[in-house]
Amino acid sequence: MLEIHNLSLVGITRPRLQGIELTLSQHQLVGVIGANGAGKSSLLRCIAAVEPRLEGEIRFNSRDWLSLSHRRRQQSLGYLPQTETPEWDIRIDELVNLTAQHSREQLDAHLRNYELLALRDRRVSQVSGGERQRALLARATITQPELLICDEPVSGLDVAHQLTMMQQLKTHAQGRGLVLVAIHDLALAARFCDQLLLMHDGQLVALGEPFEVLTEANLAHCFGVRAEWVCKTNGVGWIPTPLVTETD
Repeated sequence: MLEIHNLSLVGITRPRLQGIELTLSQHQLVGVIGANGAGKSSLLRCIAAVEPRLEGEIRFNSRDWLSLSHRRRQQSLGYLPQTETPEWDIRIDELVNLTAQHSREQLDAHLRNYELLALRDRRVSQVSGGERQRALLARATITQPELLICDEPVSGLDVAHQLTMMQQLKTHAQGRGLVLVAIHDLALAARFCDQLLLMHDGQLVALGEPFEVLTEANLAHCFGVRAEWVCKTNGVGWIPTPLVTETD
């Protein structure tokens, strides 16, 4: 279980986070949504304990998360930041296996799950941005962390790989633990996430199942749009339109 109490984070001109209170249970895929600048990345950075100026309390599985050593946290945590460029031009299999040192057989099985087996011998400079993103996500999950934090992991991926990656995250949550993912595509979020966490101006606005969070009022307030939802048995889609401000 992840518990957050009175979490705040200062910013240059305004608070980046303000008084976040949050409790999340294990074995859930939780989508963190909100407009640009809402505080999604700031929240994930705080939970990943890479943001030094935070105030408040974070507990994971009854442990004081922030007081643990970096090494102890890394035993439970997988973290994929929003932008990451590998420092060395190493092979894809080396990049994915960097923190785990799995056997060839174990590594190949993991690479196959992320459709990277055919790319295993290529170097980072020899693959596309989307392929590199999949490799970084594979690296974040190779140790099967109990807490997995991903900041926009499907950005830059084509539609088919977006669906594959979201299903991978869902499967990881069901089998291993809690997964938090910042995501802009609300249709993907509605289809795959067990809960959605809606941020606005550094505050937590709503937390619940997708149908509870993606309301007409919340979409208008936090995104400035109204939406028509299309729901089918194999997924959902939406058609957003800007709110029109009436003037005299």
